[in-house]
Amino acid sequence: MAARPSGPISADPRWLATGAGGFLAAVVALWSMRGLPGGTLLLWLAPLPIMAAGLSTGAFAAFGALLLATLLLWAFASGLSVLFFLAIIGIPAALLPMLAMRRDGFSLGLPMLALGLYPLALLGWATLAFADHPGGLAGVMERMLRNVIAMLEMPSVEPMVDLLVRLKAALIAFWMSAVWVANAAIAQRLLTRFEMAAFPAPDWGSVRLPGWYAILPAVSAGLWFAAQDDAIALSAFLILLLPFFWQGLAGVHRRAAALKGRRFVIAGYYLAMVIFLQFLAPATVALGLYDQWVPRAPRGGQPT
Repeated sequence: MAARPSGPISADPRWLATGAGGFLAAVVALWSMRGLPGGTLLLWLAPLPIMAAGLSTGAFAAFGALLLATLLLWAFASGLSVLFFLAIIGIPAALLPMLAMRRDGFSLGLPMLALGLYPLALLGWATLAFADHPGGLAGVMERMLRNVIAMLEMPSVEPMVDLLVRLKAALIAFWMSAVWVANAAIAQRLLTRFEMAAFPAPDWGSVRLPGWYAILPAVSAGLWFAAQDDAIALSAFLILLLPFFWQGLAGVHRRAAALKGRRFVIAGYYLAMVIFLQFLAPATVALGLYDQWVPRAPRGGQPT
């Protein structure tokens, strides 16, 4: 990483990145919270400025941008909005660059772990927060889902409602992790294009999780069976599989790199994932598990 300048704050890229990242993240979040046009889409891009600040100048800027954005939101938004921003956007946006960056480049093992452990921590917090409500967190999710169905005037199909209640927390965690990964990839690509990235893009396909991590999904699966198919236990099990899903997705990119039409292959894979998520998601997790313990040499071709 480049040497830190010793001049005034205005000449220090860390402070400039901190100010720009924090201000832009707060503006994007406020735009969405105020219900302005395009706010829903912009909300999912709110992690981008904080991640860009960190990936350009280091962990100091990521943490500073998070702190500045939080202070600005605290001044102009409600406490609940600030809590939502911190839990879903701010903390993971700063955490991932801080875990990934080393003195000599990126190390993606810890960020990959965070994609499973951080959503699990949010699930645990929500379970405790709603413990006093009828039915706990599962009961709250079921009532919210039924209210949405009633507002949309959709026929209530009990088996579908039961399935969505059981999977809702895991699906939310999957969506959040996808938002974090996508924003990190976009930030790194933009910074690289404008020659502002602290390090070259990492080799995602070479990432390996610590061997002990596989114990956690196994334990979670046992608790799920012991809890007699409890919805929260099932969500915890599925959430802990998310790092293997992302590792499997990296394996798909690595295998497609040698193909001439690799971009079309990858695009087709993502399209099939959207349509056949219930089949391709488990297959991708299985590929991640395979690559974790049976690593292969990188294949030829350009990265995708």
